[in-house]
Amino acid sequence: MTFICSWWRQVTDPPHQKPAYAMVYVVTALTGLVTLMVPPKSIEGAIGPILMLLIGALWCAGGVLAFVTLFSRWWWLERLSLAVAALGTVLYGSVVAMLHVQAEGSRLTQLGIVILSLLLYLVRWISIRQWSYAPPDKE
Repeated sequence: MTFICSWWRQVTDPPHQKPAYAMVYVVTALTGLVTLMVPPKSIEGAIGPILMLLIGALWCAGGVLAFVTLFSRWWWLERLSLAVAALGTVLYGSVVAMLHVQAEGSRLTQLGIVILSLLLYLVRWISIRQWSYAPPDKE
């Protein structure tokens, strides 16, 4: 019970922010893992297996590291993790945009979801950008 109380005290205002971002980071890491294990053929066919592995690895590394640092004071490391995950998302989004222009059919729905995920990373980055370490009142 002490562990749970200690963990809950780390949650900043608003109280749902860190647990919500924890879920975002878990989904990011799991998406990377799935991408490494079973890459999407339409994307892999356009860029090749090496770049597809890079995108999956960026999502895995960014998601895991962001999750690990979320409840720490190391905001500089969480920002780095966000940048790593965002780089994977930008690469993926670039391929989706390229396929929208070059291939048959619309990829705008995929592109919209990619942009939403980038905006989510950006919101978190903006909220922790001022300090390298969490101030004592935000621990």
